[in-house]
Amino acid sequence: MVCSLGVGAASSGDTVISIGTSAVTCVVASEFRPAPEIAVMTSAHVVPKAFLSMGVVMSATATVDWLSELTQTPIPTLEAEAQEVSRSLHQEAPPLMRPHFSGIRTPHNLPGVRGTVNGLSLTTTRGMLMWSAMEGVAFQVYECLLAQQGAGVSMEEVRMVGGGAQSLLWCEMIASLLEQPVVLTKHREFAASIGAARLAMAASGGDLKSVLFAKRPVEYQIEPRPELREFLLQRFQQFLEMLPKNPETTE
Repeated sequence: MVCSLGVGAASSGDTVISIGTSAVTCVVASEFRPAPEIAVMTSAHVVPKAFLSMGVVMSATATVDWLSELTQTPIPTLEAEAQEVSRSLHQEAPPLMRPHFSGIRTPHNLPGVRGTVNGLSLTTTRGMLMWSAMEGVAFQVYECLLAQQGAGVSMEEVRMVGGGAQSLLWCEMIASLLEQPVVLTKHREFAASIGAARLAMAASGGDLKSVLFAKRPVEYQIEPRPELREFLLQRFQQFLEMLPKNPETTE
């Protein structure tokens, strides 16, 4: 929530995707639109007469941390190898991963499910697995935002923060799925700290509009790639069909 404030998400439609250990999709709304049945949390925003709609992905950078430890390979090396994979996606598609290492929150609320991978072969590389892991998280972020839109929450300018926002490939995947640009602000790694400082300024008597609504300077704007979107949407349908059942239920 303070990450949202840290990049100036205070107006209706402002959207912030935080990619950390878990991922959170925060969308500012002018009306209260709760959706607990799809595990979307809605709370009052610190900005007057506004609300925050939040979807959660349980394992985000935790997924790539797991792969890094499993393969004994630094994350920057894995990401560079995933970038190489992205240049030859139509020659040999990577496996398809649902990285639910800690269950699913939004929109299915299935805490007992665990991850699955389809399409492993003897030619699967660790770069392909990194691509699959990042893609799987991007698909879950997309699911969250689709669920929030289905609940009547409108999404406009999208900004990304968190450790995962340092990856231009990850940002490009999400921008392509959403079919709209993703904005990366300067010093986005300090978004939470900046947001907390803004809260303190507002609490000590600062002008709410100038303190809470101020946008951070833009460092990059990641544009969607139509050919990548086409590839991802085809795989997203397969991703949906891979939804595992919760072992804690009888369904």
